[in-house]
Amino acid sequence: MQKKQRTSNEEYWTYPDVAKTLEIALYYGFTPAKSPLLEKTDRDCAKHFDCLGTSYIKPEEKAALIRHWANNNQAFSPMMLATSKVEQRKDPTFEYNLEVIGTTRSIADATLIKTTYEIVRAEGYSDIVLEINTIGDRESFARYTRELTNYFRKHMSEIHPECRQSLKKNIYDGLLCDHIECKDIIDRTPHPMNYLSEPSRSYFSELLELLEMSDIPYTINSTLIANYECAMHAVFRIFGNDGTKKQIVAYGTRWGVIAKKMGFKKDIQGMSATIAVKQLDKKNKPASIRKPQLYFIQMGQEAKLKSLRVIEVLRQSKIAVYHSLTKDKLTAQLMSAEDLKVPYILILGQKESKENTIVVREMRNRSQETIRLDQVPDYLKKVLG
Repeated sequence: MQKKQRTSNEEYWTYPDVAKTLEIALYYGFTPAKSPLLEKTDRDCAKHFDCLGTSYIKPEEKAALIRHWANNNQAFSPMMLATSKVEQRKDPTFEYNLEVIGTTRSIADATLIKTTYEIVRAEGYSDIVLEINTIGDRESFARYTRELTNYFRKHMSEIHPECRQSLKKNIYDGLLCDHIECKDIIDRTPHPMNYLSEPSRSYFSELLELLEMSDIPYTINSTLIANYECAMHAVFRIFGNDGTKKQIVAYGTRWGVIAKKMGFKKDIQGMSATIAVKQLDKKNKPASIRKPQLYFIQMGQEAKLKSLRVIEVLRQSKIAVYHSLTKDKLTAQLMSAEDLKVPYILILGQKESKENTIVVREMRNRSQETIRLDQVPDYLKKVLG
């Protein structure tokens, strides 16, 4: 008999205490998990990739993640994981990884970036800056690569000798040059967004709209590139000041291609983020959270755009909620709510999005009430007790 596949991360809400970072990840739908162990086949797969330049992706780790997803997910539905490890440094820090796998939806990217951003804020960093770029799909990136190559060849005589050597190995290393004489040349390099296919342009526009609706300020950095052999679409990094200096505290990108090198017939895309967080002080009591009694359902594009803002309002009010933002159909979301046996569901549709309201339905008797969004936390605290 096959083990029943859970529809959410419900078992982890029963933990009496969790770290603040894990609490945020739970609210946004991530399941705590151990990093999948690397096997020889994963390392063999990584040999297909020449990961020079900005190492936002380690192919062997993604190969292990794909294998874990395929072996533990009979329905091949999207999976969201939060893993961690301790970095061996002079001052040890925790490194959290957020992983979304099995979906090409921009809402998954927005959810991962929003979760990363809130974790960075909770860590106490100041002067937080989100930089984002897109390299599009493989076709878009190939066009951009040709233009970038031609551009650097045209200006080769003006480039610092060290940079010329780097360009011979990897054309994208030219974007990382910090020599003063190369600054003007780098500032004038072609922008990846000018070479996007129409689907890639639509994807990135929707992602930026989701970030704006989630109150996340961002800056577009056209020179931000991830591993060119397996990265695609969005690339981002977050700067923060820990009180002593400004530094990169998180980064991530969408990725693909790896699954086909493993023998899968179809590509399996994922989105990953790495976050450097301060080591937990064992003397401090972790945050305490309750298992959700709610399931949040969204219907339509307007509702999708507002979803992350609604979840954040509930998180700030300490109201836990289940959700499946990568699902669009009402039936699929209602089935998940039924499986979880929650007493209440929240429904945000097109009408409610325009009127800044939400429907609260009691599952026991199917009675429901429409509540203004700004009154939802107080209303829910009253009915949930």
